[in-house]
This record gives sequence, C-alpha cells and structure tokens, in this order.
Amino acid sequence: MSLLELDKSSQDTGVPGLSREFAHNQLLPWTGLIQQQAIARFLDRETVKIDTLIAKKERLIELLKEKRTALISHAVTKGLNPDAPMKDSGIEWLGKIPEGWNLIRLKYGYKTCLGKMLQSSPSSSEDSLEPYLRAANISWEGVNLADLKEMYFSPYEKSLYELKAGDLVVSEGGDVGRTAIWRGEIDNCYIQNAVHRIRNRERYSNPFLYYWLFFIKSIGYIDLLCNKATIAHFTVEKVREIPVASPPLTEQQAIAQFLDRETAKIDTLVTKTRISIDKLKEYRTALISAAVTGKIDIRENLTPSPN
Repeated sequence: MSLLELDKSSQDTGVPGLSREFAHNQLLPWTGLIQQQAIARFLDRETVKIDTLIAKKERLIELLKEKRTALISHAVTKGLNPDAPMKDSGIEWLGKIPEGWNLIRLKYGYKTCLGKMLQSSPSSSEDSLEPYLRAANISWEGVNLADLKEMYFSPYEKSLYELKAGDLVVSEGGDVGRTAIWRGEIDNCYIQNAVHRIRNRERYSNPFLYYWLFFIKSIGYIDLLCNKATIAHFTVEKVREIPVASPPLTEQQAIAQFLDRETAKIDTLVTKTRISIDKLKEYRTALISAAVTGKIDIRENLTPSPN
C-alpha cells in the first residue's frame, strides 16, 4: 500500500483524510497466487534479516550512550588517576571523591544570571531589538539557532544579559538543567528568563561544570531538586546551592579536555550508526517496492504454499 503514496492524496479540508473515490481508482500490481505467495515468503525472510540488523544497531546506540554517561560520571567524581587516594564526600549519592578535591556550593565558584522577562515593545527610544536564547534553543549537543527570537533590550539590560563565549546556558523550565556551552556563535546575543547564564570565577572551569551538570542530571538529582512531578522550575536559588566537586583548576581542565576528546569519539560512532540505520530502512523500503513490482527475480521461491 505504501507504493501508492496515498498520504500524498489526503484531503486537507476539515479533517484530513483520503478520498474514497481516489483510493478506489488506484491500480494495484497483480499477479498469480503462487507468485504472490513467493513474493511474501521472500519479503518475510529478507525484511526479518534487515529488522534484526536494525535492532542490533539501535541496541549499539543505547550501549554507546550508556558508556558515554558512565565515562562522564566517573571522570567528574573520581578523576583521571585510578590510584588517587579517596575520601568520603559526605554526600550519599556522590560517595567517595579524591582526597585533593573539595565540594563547594555552585555560587562560590560561579556567577549566575537569570535572563530577562519577555518585552514585545520598546519602553524607550534607546531600546533595540536583539536576539535572545530561550530554553528551546538549548540541548546538551549545543545551542540551536534555527528558531532564534528577538525582543527589546535597553543598553543597561544588554550589559546585564549579554552572552560571552564560554558561558554556560542552562534551562530553567521544561527539561530543567539541560545545559549547553555558548561558543560565541553570533555576536550580541542575550538570554530570556527561561535561561540561566553561568560564568566561572577564577580557579573554576565552565567546561568541567558542564560535565558535572550532565552527571547530576543523569542521576536524577536535578529533577528531584526541582520536583519534576509538578511544574518544574530550576530557580536561581536552587542553581546557586547545587553541590559541585572542585578539583584543582588544572585537574578540572584536564578532565574536561579528556571528556571532550572521548565523548567526541562516541558521538561520532553514534552518528555513523544512525546513518547506517537510515540506509537500512531505505533499503528495506526499496526492496519491498522492487519485489512487489516484479523488479526482483524471486523464482527460487516459486513453490506452492502448504496452506
């Protein structure tokens, strides 16, 4: 049925649907019963092979994602030296951390700022229309600028809410805690009040904090903190009070660089596997099309069905 592309002939008036007259007038490829059975047996056999291969590749993606999460979790809580002596962190969900590390509240190592309330019209002649980030623009993979909105900012607000390369942008609502690193993709971009901006103080690393936030999000800490069973909000107060592991700065930087390198390898494998899955799905569709239209020789399947 997919060969008829009936979806392209749906009626867009009122409730979209297929015209009965159009469907009744379509011509179907037709052949004898034995050949129909042969085609069905052929497709049953071949599509099962393809579906099994797709399932294996989808499972591989799941395993790669699990490996990625485990890699990040271990690096930001245990460090890169397997022989480092450990001490109790005092936090049950964190367990032991290296002896040379400290734990701080986020506010002592990083400056936070929640963005501006929406303003659809200028309040003075000095206001200008500027692009801003909202939660929908933020993902762990980076910032998506495909649907960037604009609103009015005063000169003071621009100095307050402007993004600088290296800042973290964190979702305040929706999927709370979702974080990206602002790479300076465009000049003069700002934040709306569904987004936190986090900027490191001296001796602290934003890339390390990015991976730390990924870790505490992956274990459910942020969702629990924000009571995601209701309408979740990652308030300024909650962000500032988050416990953060604090290795020496050089170690923070080394961990972030290690994770940048290793996660990039995993992400590349995931992307290649997804491309492979898409190609298999395309091949499956093409195989069915070719078989039911007589473009494949399936004579070896031409034995009468026992049914």
